[in-house]
Amino acid sequence: MDVIAGRKTTGKIEGDIYCNGKPKDDAKFAKMMGYVEQFGVHLEKSTVYESLQFSAALRLDNDVASDPEKLDKVCELVLKMLELENIGDRLVGNEDTGLSFEEVKRLTIAVELVSNPSIVFADEPTSGLEARSALVVMRCLQNIAATGRTVVATVHQPNVSIFNLFDNLLLLKRGGETVFFNKLGKNSENLLRYFEGFPGVKRCPENLNPATWMLTVIGAGVGGVEEKDFAVEYRKSSMYVDTLKELQLLMPIDSDPETDAETETSPLQRVSRDARGIDPKSENYSTSFATQLRFLMKRNHIEYWRTPTYGLLRWMMLTGMAIIIGLIFVNGTITNSSDVQSRVSNINIIVAVVGNYNVMTIIPFMFSHKALFYRERASLTYSGYAYAISCQLVEDPYIFVEVALVVICFYFLSGFVTDPIWPFFYYWVLFWVFIMLSTFVGFLFSVALPT
Repeated sequence: MDVIAGRKTTGKIEGDIYCNGKPKDDAKFAKMMGYVEQFGVHLEKSTVYESLQFSAALRLDNDVASDPEKLDKVCELVLKMLELENIGDRLVGNEDTGLSFEEVKRLTIAVELVSNPSIVFADEPTSGLEARSALVVMRCLQNIAATGRTVVATVHQPNVSIFNLFDNLLLLKRGGETVFFNKLGKNSENLLRYFEGFPGVKRCPENLNPATWMLTVIGAGVGGVEEKDFAVEYRKSSMYVDTLKELQLLMPIDSDPETDAETETSPLQRVSRDARGIDPKSENYSTSFATQLRFLMKRNHIEYWRTPTYGLLRWMMLTGMAIIIGLIFVNGTITNSSDVQSRVSNINIIVAVVGNYNVMTIIPFMFSHKALFYRERASLTYSGYAYAISCQLVEDPYIFVEVALVVICFYFLSGFVTDPIWPFFYYWVLFWVFIMLSTFVGFLFSVALPT
């Protein structure tokens, strides 16, 4: 599923992937599909509604982003479909203070659904959930399927209630070979009829989960032993023949991928893949660069405002350090070279302290956003340039206030020149340039280093 969705980041992908009978264009396919990760990653300081609003604004057409009424209508519709209306104003938070694991699962689905995808991929949507929460999540996926969208999900050992909710099943044995691909039928009757039709296969007991029974039959369950190669039997079956016939209608089996990719009538053109399955030079974003920057700036400003432990604490800590260091020479006089050297050392100390503090605080802060950035970039939510510029612009006013507090406290307490006043502003500018540079070095480390 990860290969089809373009989210496989390891190994080597061989072969050809077709979409609607034509070679799959990864960039365009990323815009018309939604990928629900197994463990959803969201901005902790955003509310549920804000998370949906951000995704909808940048993944739908530009006219939606520019019309607040349309944007609200889309978000409210998805909130209702995913049963999130009651928690729309709650912060996502972390696992201790925020949404429950099941609510995060539904939010992850909702963030993808607001982009109006034609197909939704769900990576183990029920993993880690108890029975009731799993049913709630599956009911939400059913609501999506009822709108006419295709929902593709991977599940590992689901209970019977969840298993019977699926319309079709693709069952793979160890090694990735297909052993069953058809409609499940009511209460999995098609699945049971198919495997029970083989000589030597025992009937599924009435009180046993068909999902557990089928794994035992093909040798994948606990204590299961594969009595025959069901992958070979599948290729001999009428089910396989019917599947090939359906594929022939959707896409000629003898078609040439290279030729098809070059035809003028092909709606999807082949593109090169980068490590994350999208064209690194693609400009196929749903919104303009200015719109991306506007919504990224808005989200970043809200996050900084709701994280006083980062911005406000930095101001308080560095202002306190500036006062302490400045008090060393309060009311002091400069009469010889030793006094000058002492103050030069003091300048070095304050610069080093503030610069290193900014580097050490920005690195973990930016690292906490890495997984979110990778998810949103893979969905073509925004460009990397817009993200980088927004991070810089939102940091600038905080650095300005920080430098102002430090320089004013340190400069005058240390007894530096005040008449004329221009050396003060000259020192302020130089200090500000250095702190900006230190902060951006921290940005560089956070994005360049893996851990």
